[in-house]
Amino acid sequence: THVPAIWVKAGRMVHCLRASSQPVVLNGQAQYAVNTGSVGQPRDGVPMASYAIYDLKRKTLLHRRVAYDL
Repeated sequence: THVPAIWVKAGRMVHCLRASSQPVVLNGQAQYAVNTGSVGQPRDGVPMASYAIYDLKRKTLLHRRVAYDL
């Protein structure tokens, strides 16, 4: 659960989107499972805290990374 990703289910198909610096536009017809990553122990090889911002108005999800004092 320490790896930031978005799983998308559209119809019968499920696919995984890796976190990126570009916002993901969420489709109202799909279902999503979102893992924002980890503040303290990310497991994807990037030693920065990970979080996500959901913009309700634009219906977008944006993953962010920030450095922190280990």
